[in-house]
Amino acid sequence: MGKAMRDNDSSTTEILDHLLDELFGDVSSSSKPSVDAKQVHKNLEDTIEFLACGNTSLYFDSDDSFEEIELLDEEIEEFTEAKVSLENTIELLDIVQPVEPIVVKKKVKPKKRPWIILLSCCFIILAVVSYKVFFWGRDSFKTNQQIEKIVSDTKVNDAVIPEDFFKDDTGTDLETNNLTYFNADFTNLLQQNSDVKGWIKVNNTNINYPFVQTTDNTFYLRHSFDKSKNYAGWVFADFRNHFSSLDENTILYAHGRLDNTMFGSLKQVVEEAWYQNVDNHFVHLSGLQENSIWKVFSVYTIEPETYYITPNFNTKAEFQKFLTILSGRSVYDFQVDLDENDKILTLSSCYNDTLRVVLHAKLVGIEERDE
Repeated sequence: MGKAMRDNDSSTTEILDHLLDELFGDVSSSSKPSVDAKQVHKNLEDTIEFLACGNTSLYFDSDDSFEEIELLDEEIEEFTEAKVSLENTIELLDIVQPVEPIVVKKKVKPKKRPWIILLSCCFIILAVVSYKVFFWGRDSFKTNQQIEKIVSDTKVNDAVIPEDFFKDDTGTDLETNNLTYFNADFTNLLQQNSDVKGWIKVNNTNINYPFVQTTDNTFYLRHSFDKSKNYAGWVFADFRNHFSSLDENTILYAHGRLDNTMFGSLKQVVEEAWYQNVDNHFVHLSGLQENSIWKVFSVYTIEPETYYITPNFNTKAEFQKFLTILSGRSVYDFQVDLDENDKILTLSSCYNDTLRVVLHAKLVGIEERDE
């Protein structure tokens, strides 16, 4: 290989650029060089070793041939500095390790399955309905057992109303009408429950029960006659009423049960087949001190309110207005005269989820019970 003299226009920078091209490829190329890190590492070590030997000439190919270029003293110094830089470069190559790219996995949302949600809702609804049906049936069974026991333990005499009494609805002279009052024996009932106040019977319905009274209007909504927990409840009088001396409006309540127990059959009173039958126009009540008979003057359904369950009024005029309003609500005209001195009986129950069914009757006959 011959020794070639350097071109006068050549500079140390050109020589170093040529050396770097040999190490890394043509960095002036517009395309990104493909660098093999291991090969670069080796080339740098070889170059440092070459410079460390104090060589004063460089060999590099030019058009596939090697040429020797004589280095000047100041170029040797620059190459010495380049040697130090190259050593630093090797240290960085040894220290810096390739970093694995962080792969962020996209969370895959589970597919919505509407049929599962729908099935779950149906199951919950079925469970709730089954629960309610079970306890409704249980309460109904216990209530019917209670009724059967009361009927078997209680002696009751039905009322006898002569035909001419229908014409004399004022009841001013009941003895001449040969009227026999409905009468119940409360001896056994009072032993079972001291809250007993009387017995109520409405013709051509299932309403034929003893009724009770306590210090509020809520207890017997959730308790049976024997005071056991039972959502069928029992027939009870408004706690504001008095039976030693009747109020202007005596009020009885009970649940409108679907099996027609309690006041479940009170719904029938707004049906034409019921109110067209004259025998049904009389309600019978047997009390601890008195037996009485009441003539129906109004039946209707209404949204829940407190007006018709007012027990007493401040003035006779207010009570007369009350009677006129109640009579005007009736689905049938019973042609019963009312005045401010009357006493009335009110039966109230649920007709459906939004309405109440109500019956009003005025007192037309009363007798004291035999001791």
